[in-house]
Amino acid sequence: MDPLSISASIIALLQLSENIIQLLAAIASQNTTARALALEISATRGLLTSLSDIASLDSEWNDKLREIVIADQPLQLLGNLLRKLEANLEDGSPSRLSQIGRKIIWPFRLQESQEMMDMARKVRGLLAEALALDHFLMSKEIRQDTKYIRESVQDLQSKQTFDERDRILPWLSPADVSKNHNAARAKHEPTTGDWLINSDSFKLWIGGKSKLAWLHGIPGSGKTVLCSTVIDYVQSLCKTQTGSESAYVYYYFDFNDRQRQTVDCFLRSALAQLSRQVETIPTEVKRLFDSATKQAEEPTTEKLATALYELIGRLKKTYIIVDALDECCEQDDMIDLMSTLRGSHEWVANLFVTSRRERLIEDQLTSLTDLSVSLDNPEVSSDIQTLVNNVLASDPKLKRRPTLLKEEIRRALVQGANGMFRWAACQLDILRTCLSPSAVHKALQSLPKDLDETYGRILCSIEEESRSIAFTALQFLTFSTRPVTLAELAEIIAIKPGTSIFVEIDRLFDPSDVLVVCSSLVSCYNRDRWTRLAHYSVREYLVSDRISKGPARYFALEEGRAHLAIAERCLTYLLSFDGSPAHNSYGSVSGDVEFPWKLLHYAVLEWFTHVRFIPTESYQLIEPLVYGLLDTKSQAFHHWLSLYRKLYRKEDGEVGLGTTLHYAAELGLSRTVRSLLQAGADINAIGGMHGSVLAAAAFQGYEETVLVVLDHGADVNLRGGHFDTALQSACVNRREIIFHHLLEKGADINASGGYYGCALQAAAARGWPEAAMKLIEMGADVNIVAGQFGTPLQAAARYGHMSLVKRLLERGADVNSTGGYYRTALQAAARGGHVEIIHELLNHGADVHIKGGFCGTALEAAYSLDHFDAAEALKTAGATFTQSNLKSSSDGDTLPTTSPAKGDV
Repeated sequence: MDPLSISASIIALLQLSENIIQLLAAIASQNTTARALALEISATRGLLTSLSDIASLDSEWNDKLREIVIADQPLQLLGNLLRKLEANLEDGSPSRLSQIGRKIIWPFRLQESQEMMDMARKVRGLLAEALALDHFLMSKEIRQDTKYIRESVQDLQSKQTFDERDRILPWLSPADVSKNHNAARAKHEPTTGDWLINSDSFKLWIGGKSKLAWLHGIPGSGKTVLCSTVIDYVQSLCKTQTGSESAYVYYYFDFNDRQRQTVDCFLRSALAQLSRQVETIPTEVKRLFDSATKQAEEPTTEKLATALYELIGRLKKTYIIVDALDECCEQDDMIDLMSTLRGSHEWVANLFVTSRRERLIEDQLTSLTDLSVSLDNPEVSSDIQTLVNNVLASDPKLKRRPTLLKEEIRRALVQGANGMFRWAACQLDILRTCLSPSAVHKALQSLPKDLDETYGRILCSIEEESRSIAFTALQFLTFSTRPVTLAELAEIIAIKPGTSIFVEIDRLFDPSDVLVVCSSLVSCYNRDRWTRLAHYSVREYLVSDRISKGPARYFALEEGRAHLAIAERCLTYLLSFDGSPAHNSYGSVSGDVEFPWKLLHYAVLEWFTHVRFIPTESYQLIEPLVYGLLDTKSQAFHHWLSLYRKLYRKEDGEVGLGTTLHYAAELGLSRTVRSLLQAGADINAIGGMHGSVLAAAAFQGYEETVLVVLDHGADVNLRGGHFDTALQSACVNRREIIFHHLLEKGADINASGGYYGCALQAAAARGWPEAAMKLIEMGADVNIVAGQFGTPLQAAARYGHMSLVKRLLERGADVNSTGGYYRTALQAAARGGHVEIIHELLNHGADVHIKGGFCGTALEAAYSLDHFDAAEALKTAGATFTQSNLKSSSDGDTLPTTSPAKGDV
């Protein structure tokens, strides 16, 4: 490191330390640790100034300073300490203090504060020695002392880091994109794709001269495998660079999985991947997690995007690689997101995107970049030749073919592929089944011209007795509502619609035979045996008009008929358990390979979604089966309901058995609801989890069902169920359109009862300010005392909804009103650890001494979940413990003896 670099490092620390001293000074009068740290850092600044002067003048001392500034030496440790303080105190900067008029709360626990003090003192001492001691002795002592400091700090941080990762990352992104990547790499042949990595276009992108690259090609041209090659290259590049200079994100949009086709899923995956590449969970991600857990609501797309943008902005360089943009169901939103990554002047990340050359995508991407790579080039043909050569050399059957015959195969496939890897792979699968040279010659002489013809031939070659197996398998894989396993696929094939599985079920001897029957059209991957259509082009062909006009028309799929067929099989499966002794094992559905009812999980949770997709002209075909399952007197219904509630973790939800109408409404089966009402069903009957039929539909958000029920005269203010009224039910899940429908129909805004007590408290608890203000404008009582949280203010305070707390206080909410689980809003805020809300309530006269509720007092509530900053704020306001409620803690502080109950909300 040259003298200028040394000086620059010291100057940067001088500037940062000045800012930290200002932050610490703002709370020095309130916190002894802050005051002591401010003094230590001030003293250290003097030493830094002296070292800076020496660095610019004395070359001998530059050698010594070089030892200091290497990783894990005093300057590095000082920088880490200052940045940690800045990250945790930045929200309370002096400029913000003047704007919001609140106190800065010390965010560190006692042990962590002591660790920081020790570090500050050690660093100051070592820097002082650097000005006086011999170079060798100084360097030796520095290494010994900094090793001790580093290890002690790392021990403390690692415990917190592992705990945070275990909690936050599974919540953030349960989808594992590495499965898609591994599947793509399994198809990669050595040396293929090297032309892309070595191309001038790729070098422009990887070097940062062009920040967005778009690779496009026809269906089956190998875009996904090429994308996986880029991902592997970028991963290796980032891993070879020192420190955290570069990070990467990759994502595969997947036509087989609806969940992975959304922008939200991409954002969550991106944040999770970046979080795994840094030492600690980023503050942006922690903020999202804290908000989700404390406020009981998932982050919006906007919040996820903002967090990603902020996180990328703090990294030196970030690569984002996205495959199959054309398979994203929110293409416009995804391209808008990519545009925001350009920032106001320049891109904040390097983006590499693949897709088909669709007009909409082309128009939008060409406005963002002029770097596009087409797969219509000779290099792709060379890669296809490599693929064919490798398969002919390694395949157990094909490698035994005569050399001249293999040369014929090679020439024919490379010439006929026209840039389509997928086409070549399918022909190799077909040639593998040829049993003689004449059969090979015949196949080569009549090669299909494209993928459509290839798929048609594969389908037509399926033996007559296996055609129904293939048709059902392809139908299920094309229109399933979630990815399915091979066992589930084999099970649905075995069902005979309308016939109990205990009377007749024709299971395959080996579920893997489905893969043999469907040949190149279906693939199965990983140990969980997830099964999918082999390529997006397969799905397109099966649902196209083209197949209907060709020889494979038997396999043409129509969405409405497909959903009818799947619903029939699922309902037949569930109805089979009516009175059967086999139902004893019904409730023990699990991942156990020995569990015999492989389709049960899917059937229980997905049958009604398929029913909703059935076209009206075919609906009468499914209604008898729907009525059969929803017959509340049948064993099949009770078996289904128990498992349905169990899988949704609502086993205690029923307040009494409902009617068929209740459950049809809860599932959004509006046509069945209409039929039942026309047949005389009681629209105002009470039962089920939600009490009224209207509340069941409102809670789930089924607008069409709500309108059907209202049109048939449902009592909009009927009481009963977990959330008492339809209006409260709509507020719980923030069903905006239904909320307004109910108000227009005269819903009672002050009806009192149910879990949240009233609609206003539900809106406050769920963080829905628009609904809360609408209710208040219409006359809702802001001080109504009812429900789990006593008052709307207490509900908003518990879940950290600051804007709602302010609005409720502005509208006259009594800050010391008592009632509910936590007795007061202050105790609720303390239980949630919401320091800003605590200050807001205190500024409005909240009494810190009110006793009662789950935790006893607000101070006890803060300590019950280790919210020490909240406790500090309350103690500053005069909160104290009575001796009878205290116990001594190991660090000399005192903690309440109260402990939180299980299931606390």
